[in-house]
Amino acid sequence: MNNNQPIGVLDSGRGRIPLVEEEMFNHQITKIIAKEYLQPLLKKRIDTLVLACTHYPLLKRAIKKTVGKQVVLISPGKMTAKSLVKKFKNRKLSSYQKRGDIKLYFTDSDLPNTKEVEKYLGKKIYSSKIRQVSLDKI
Repeated sequence: MNNNQPIGVLDSGRGRIPLVEEEMFNHQITKIIAKEYLQPLLKKRIDTLVLACTHYPLLKRAIKKTVGKQVVLISPGKMTAKSLVKKFKNRKLSSYQKRGDIKLYFTDSDLPNTKEVEKYLGKKIYSSKIRQVSLDKI
């Protein structure tokens, strides 16, 4: 990563979320769409790409194949989770209960049901509240 280069948002990433929601991680259309969207960024000679959406790490294989080894991929999700765990522990807010309530917030109007969420998380959910939110009101 070249620290002397300007940093900027070159693409908002719209349009790729349905690929994840439909579990098309390794589908041919995903590779085609990745190439279509990433080519303009590669023409700008980017050296780093931040996967700044919770969906994009699931497309990491297709993205990496498209951008190649010369572009560093940063997935902030793990760093964010580790930072939150540390803050919770420091403030004695962490809980080691095996079960708890989970609140899920989605911006999509087509809300998933509990079974879909369990499949995505790979865990049984015993108590949940699924709500739609608008980012404009946050």
